[in-house]
Amino acid sequence: MNVNAAEIVLLIIVGILLFGPDKLPDLARKAARVVVYVRGIANNAQASIQNELGPGFEDFDIRDPKGFIRKKINEQIDPITADVKTELEATKATFADTTEDLRSVKDDLAHANADVRGSITASSDGAGSLAVPTTVAGATVLTGAGAPFDPDAT
Repeated sequence: MNVNAAEIVLLIIVGILLFGPDKLPDLARKAARVVVYVRGIANNAQASIQNELGPGFEDFDIRDPKGFIRKKINEQIDPITADVKTELEATKATFADTTEDLRSVKDDLAHANADVRGSITASSDGAGSLAVPTTVAGATVLTGAGAPFDPDAT
């Protein structure tokens, strides 16, 4: 509770007007005793709650139970979160390696495709020397100048 000087002066003036200057010091002493008594009750209640809750609750603060609960939950969740983050980073690294491997395979296939196309173009004189798949009697066979020899075809 933050009370600045202007508020204290205002309270003193209101107290003097309500109770008079002769009764105000006695009322202030009684108010101070009440505040001390209430603080004692609160401290005893907090100590009693801590004793009843048992070990692990020594830092329990009756004025901020949400903060205490949040802290205890975070103590349980933080290691799990750290493990999940570590696994995610490892997975990202694996995917990055796999992506790089796939790019390499793609480049190799592109070079192989270019080599095959180049050899086809070099061996071809434009007359179509490539073997062409053809379906004959329900079976697919290669025909054309580049087809393997089939003795049953003659």
